Amino acid sequence: MRRRRYLCLWRFFVVTRIDFSGDKNNNNKMSKHSVHEMSFAQAIVEHVLRLAEENGAKKVSKIYIEMGELLLVNPEQLEFCVQLASSGTIAEGAELELEITKPQIECTSCGKRYDEPIAICECGGIIKVEGGKDMVIKKVEMEV
Repeated sequence: MRRRRYLCLWRFFVVTRIDFSGDKNNNNKMSKHSVHEMSFAQAIVEHVLRLAEENGAKKVSKIYIEMGELLLVNPEQLEFCVQLASSGTIAEGAELELEITKPQIECTSCGKRYDEPIAICECGGIIKVEGGKDMVIKKVEMEV
């Protein structure tokens, strides 16, 4: 009988970088626009595999991610890159569930709130941006 274990709220910061500049003929399999998403995908897969190993999982079936809008990540490209990064692992074929979160943007002087990032408030005050820049693995469904 298979049991499913749910793990919640695993925060991480992406420090992985990929450099395709060594390819002199520009024969990259992915466009240079996907490199941003690939670094996130590699970090996600690394953390999910670590969690799976710590919990003795045999298969990862679903990954729930909360992602800030200001990261400027294309969800379709991220899903594709996660599939590439997870191929040949127990996370191969895992479904990716993405939730995009908006930042809270507010003037520190007058308190006016904005939906979109701006440089300076209409009153001349400084803008404070909170949230919208995090990527959180909220839950991982795995078969143990």
